[in-house]
Amino acid sequence: MGYRKVLVAVHVQDKGTALLDESLDLAAALGAEVMFFCCIGQETLTEADDRVATVSELDMQDSQRAHDRQRQDQLTHVHSWLQSMVKVAADRGITAEADAEEGEPARSICSLASHWGADLIVVGHSSRHPLKALLIGNTNVRMLREAPCAVLVMKNR
Repeated sequence: MGYRKVLVAVHVQDKGTALLDESLDLAAALGAEVMFFCCIGQETLTEADDRVATVSELDMQDSQRAHDRQRQDQLTHVHSWLQSMVKVAADRGITAEADAEEGEPARSICSLASHWGADLIVVGHSSRHPLKALLIGNTNVRMLREAPCAVLVMKNR
């Protein structure tokens, strides 16, 4: 069975290009198209909430507007980042597109994989501390249980 549609789930805190390079090598070898996807999870938004909430001179309405603006700015930045990945793929002759959204990462990734018709989901290895992963869960583990297709977890070299 060949994989024709590869969903590459990236995280805003991913450093380097190992996941990008390896997923594009895989897509090129398979002749597959790629969808780069980033879900801005609640933990990322909570960090933004904390920064907005510390500005004590703002009233609640101003604070909410600042928070909404910060969330929109972050989503715009992520879309630009993903479009740079699409360009790298195009330069290598690989058909690619990108999308980003706010939400719960495992659920959003699995939902997109189902709607887009992905044959394979490629994700990076989580570097979360094992105790934290045990207490609040691990996106990759939830994805393995819920994914509508095969999941490949790539560990950084």
